[in-house]
Formats: sequence, structure tokens, C-alpha cells
Amino acid sequence: MYAAVTLEAEELIKVHVDGLVRQIESILEYGIETKEFKPGNAANKARAFFLATSSFHHPAHAPEWKAPEIDKTFDAVWRLLLSGLQ
Repeated sequence: MYAAVTLEAEELIKVHVDGLVRQIESILEYGIETKEFKPGNAANKARAFFLATSSFHHPAHAPEWKAPEIDKTFDAVWRLLLSGLQ
């Protein structure tokens, strides 16, 4: 069902994802401005950040969210991403 809806709402999903990436970009830009994050292309970093975390927010991965190690897995990804930003 998810795949069928995805195919039917492709443009809507693209608009939604682009909006989410822009939100991340805004956060990264603020971090760059305040010198909490390294300088760089916030738009490119935001897209990479979104893709790197997709298994934690994409509905296709929902069954994985119940795994006992999901918090440890998220923490490892988060630390890796944060180390690249700082």
C-alpha cells in the first residue's frame, strides 16, 4: 500500500521532503552563523543529513523502530553526523 500511495503522490512527497530538508538547512545555517558548526554548504549538508537519517523517519523502516538496539543505532548515527558538523 505504501508503494502504491508513493507512486500516486510522488510530487506531494517531493514537496514535503524538500520542506523537511529546508528545515534542516535552516538549523545548520544557524549553527554555522553561531560557529557551533563548521562552515560549508548548508543545503548540501542538509540533504546528506536527511538521507543519512532516513531509516529513522521513513515509513518503510517503521518495523525496524521496534528493535531493541534502535536507540543505540540512532545514537551512533547522530554522533557520526554531529562530528562531521563540528
